[in-house]
Amino acid sequence: NDSYGYFTSDYLTEKEYLTEDLSRLENEIKSAQDREDTEYLMGLYNEKISTLTTLSEIELRIQYTDAGHTDFRDDLISLIGSYMQTIHQYTVMEEAYPGTRNEEERDNAATAVFELTEILVNQDYAAYVTYSKNLINNMIDINQEEKNLLLEKWDILLKLDPTGGIGSTNENSRTEYARTVANTVESLAKTIIYERNFVEGYNGEDPVTPKQIELYKDKLAAIHYCIDQDIEIANTDYGPASIAYSLTTTIANALITLLLIILAGSLVSREISTGSIKSLIIAPVRRWKIFTAKLLALLSVAVLVTLIKYLCIVATQSLLWPDAALPYVYASSGTAHSINYYLYQFAYCFAELMPIFMVAIFAFMLSVTTRNTALSVGLPMGIYFGGSLAVSILNLFSSGEWLK
Repeated sequence: NDSYGYFTSDYLTEKEYLTEDLSRLENEIKSAQDREDTEYLMGLYNEKISTLTTLSEIELRIQYTDAGHTDFRDDLISLIGSYMQTIHQYTVMEEAYPGTRNEEERDNAATAVFELTEILVNQDYAAYVTYSKNLINNMIDINQEEKNLLLEKWDILLKLDPTGGIGSTNENSRTEYARTVANTVESLAKTIIYERNFVEGYNGEDPVTPKQIELYKDKLAAIHYCIDQDIEIANTDYGPASIAYSLTTTIANALITLLLIILAGSLVSREISTGSIKSLIIAPVRRWKIFTAKLLALLSVAVLVTLIKYLCIVATQSLLWPDAALPYVYASSGTAHSINYYLYQFAYCFAELMPIFMVAIFAFMLSVTTRNTALSVGLPMGIYFGGSLAVSILNLFSSGEWLK
């Protein structure tokens, strides 16, 4: 309510100021006419046209928009304002210089104002999109490919944001989401068509390689798939769900790594140091079976803790942020596919286990060969955690090919 009152008061204040300024302009125009100051008079006429146009837009905003809330009506009023300017220009200049203006142009502008005002009154975003697409189809200064890109952009905006932002704050966020997706699709499509980079902050200045084009085609196919299947496209901002997921996986991976390295590093060396290995050696069991059993035991623990990690991730996402449990969408050779969220997380958890288990096997190897638990545990930990830190530091200075 405070926000609404503030913006409404601001509009009314501006309207009052423009009305007073209009009276001032009328007096100055009359004075300039008496002096026959043609050059100064023309400047006053242009200022009056601009003031009348702004005043018309302010009146529309006061009457038909929600103060302090941005939606498609703001753009619509700006479009109406461009036609109102043509009308005011005709009225002012025709009054000053009768018979000098294009009456047909004025009539077309008046028709457009009538149609657009009706859309504004009805808050009909679909009609606004249709009107905008008709304008694009009537453009003569762009080619058909560019027209198709603009038309597709409007289709995406309407599909992802059917109300045009009218409604609650969530609807307004939906508008921003729709615009981001539409702009991304446009930049990807332009990059593919013109083979110039319009993605990642570029303005088509740099060429793209065939490999980059294939990558952008896959990305575009994945986005189109999400739009067609009504799948929310994952954003890159660090919301609560993203932070929780990152925190859960980071802690889980660290604990799993510590557990497996400690177990693997002490599987044989500890039995040797305590002497319990003798009972296995003298038993009628082949040594490879002993080592295989220990590896399988290590693998069983790895699978078990990974399943616990998976359940923690799924529980966190499903219970606290169910909207974040989205299918994983990917594309290959320009064809998009999706994987169920829970299946994808299951596969991803075990994919993350692979490098951890490799380090655990290295610790197990040291446990067998060195028979020293401290070395078998400490060296793999140093390599795993210290190696990651070293690579991160080197990446800061990876300008040289030798350093990579």
